[in-house]
Amino acid sequence: MTKFSFLRTAVLGAALTISTTVFAQSTYKLVTSATDLVSGAKYVVASGSTGSVRLLGYENTNNRPQATTAVTVSSSTVSVSPATASTDQASAYEITLSGTTGAWVLTDAVNSIILGPSAGTGSNNYLKANADATFAITLDGSTFAAAIKAVTGTNTQGTTGGRNNLRYNTNSGNGLFACYAGDESSTITNTYLFKKIEPTMAVGNVNSAKVNLIKNTIVTNDITFGASAKVSVYNTAGQLVKTAEVSENSRLDVSALSKGTYIVTGIVNGETVSQKVIKK
Repeated sequence: MTKFSFLRTAVLGAALTISTTVFAQSTYKLVTSATDLVSGAKYVVASGSTGSVRLLGYENTNNRPQATTAVTVSSSTVSVSPATASTDQASAYEITLSGTTGAWVLTDAVNSIILGPSAGTGSNNYLKANADATFAITLDGSTFAAAIKAVTGTNTQGTTGGRNNLRYNTNSGNGLFACYAGDESSTITNTYLFKKIEPTMAVGNVNSAKVNLIKNTIVTNDITFGASAKVSVYNTAGQLVKTAEVSENSRLDVSALSKGTYIVTGIVNGETVSQKVIKK
């Protein structure tokens, strides 16, 4: 079903199916505990945990350039539309985690390749296809920086343990993610993991969550919210027309929007919910 067809169905009153694929955009939450590392879950790799950050992007020959557009971390989350095709050189690429603690496998979810350093004695800082690579992931207890170090399929160049640490390199403004030796520096910094928030709400709970998100579904100038959330407003063509962070009982000014039907999405208590709003 296309995005437009889905929204048209919603507008006509059919039941909404909660899905992160409907609007393409997904939300990811900062990994702060080892319990957030789950086999089968999807993640984005970031250059930071606050403010404006860059995310791991497409597969080139030997490393992973940053996604074209920086994203802003808000309430320890980022929201992006991840790449769905290997030809996409602008978007962030999801990494699927598999394996176990101390031997995690990082798979490019779009290209279906296992990522790792340049195995052997090569002196290059690579992050590329390496079917033998597994990683240990250790989180800093205060900053939540993720020390992601290859433990199999490793690089053994030099006397410092090889180029096995997945890090971010500012690279004179053309940032990239690759595997390096040693500690971070002024240009080579730690990375952070953000875990995809998967919608898990049962159909029977949708109405309750909707009530919690929006109080008035027929509006003139303002939408009144019943819960704190980061929300996105879409028109019936599936175009994003407004975003905001709202609190309980706050109002969002939509007076500038044309009359018509809109879909508002947000995360309430960790659950992704959507609701139709009619502007008169």
